[in-house]
Amino acid sequence: MAVATLVVCAALTGVALHGPGGATAQIAGSPPAPTAADATPMCLTTNLASVLGPASTTLPANPVTKLVSPPGGVYNFTSTSTNLYVNTGTQLITYTLGGALVRSFTLPSNFHGATDEVYLPVVDPSGNIYLSSYYGQKIDKFSPTGTLLWSVDPGLYSPTAIFSVGTGSAFRLMVSFVQSTTTSDVLSLSTGAVTGTFPLVVGIPD
Repeated sequence: MAVATLVVCAALTGVALHGPGGATAQIAGSPPAPTAADATPMCLTTNLASVLGPASTTLPANPVTKLVSPPGGVYNFTSTSTNLYVNTGTQLITYTLGGALVRSFTLPSNFHGATDEVYLPVVDPSGNIYLSSYYGQKIDKFSPTGTLLWSVDPGLYSPTAIFSVGTGSAFRLMVSFVQSTTTSDVLSLSTGAVTGTFPLVVGIPD
């Protein structure tokens, strides 16, 4: 027995409440609920292949292509519109999006991979790189070439993540702490000092 597949596009124009006895009066002030005339059949067929195309019977042998093979492996990484930034656990390596090596620098001792729970790098519009260390309890800013520009010690607070908001001149740097469940701190890009709060927190992935 053939089974017809029906794809329907309906414009929802109102809300109706349904109880044990069926539909009840619509919510006061809302548009009327949709009727059968509001539903427009888009596709009615017993042959899905004629609509969706033939099913693929085999998968490609190599569905992805390796872009880079950083020495030491990959702990985490981030990317921008121009570059790929790979944290190997001991180094921060910058590649082009085509996989060409740009530069690398050695990370400080308290920014070593899983040992210190280092979050994904954040890169600002000038190419400066920011890293946070949960167990190292540090947030550091590096120049594109790896020069340490500032290092912030949050005291007894442990940073779970750093993230950015905005682009270009509106770029801002945020840091979440395990001790704060409602807001993150906004950090000055020039000094690392706290300049405000932001109503979002990010935790270390499980």
